[in-house]
Amino acid sequence: MQASVVTLLLSSYFMMMQLTFALYGGAVLFRNYTPQMAQLGIRLMLGVVGLGQFASQAWLIRPLKALFGDARLVILGTTLRALGMG
Repeated sequence: MQASVVTLLLSSYFMMMQLTFALYGGAVLFRNYTPQMAQLGIRLMLGVVGLGQFASQAWLIRPLKALFGDARLVILGTTLRALGMG
């Protein structure tokens, strides 16, 4: 039961993140563009985020885990994410 709750929460988080990018991009970043160009810009923005996540998981997690350990790395990651969201 616990794993399904965690999966639901994580899925909801990623869904909200993508929705926020789409709404913010359409309303603010690509306001003066055609809807087609705004959609392309939002897709490219999400693609860059995905590539950044892939790169961090592929090349950064293992060395950082060895340097900080699991618990410290989770705390550091959570803290940096909270600071990034302002």
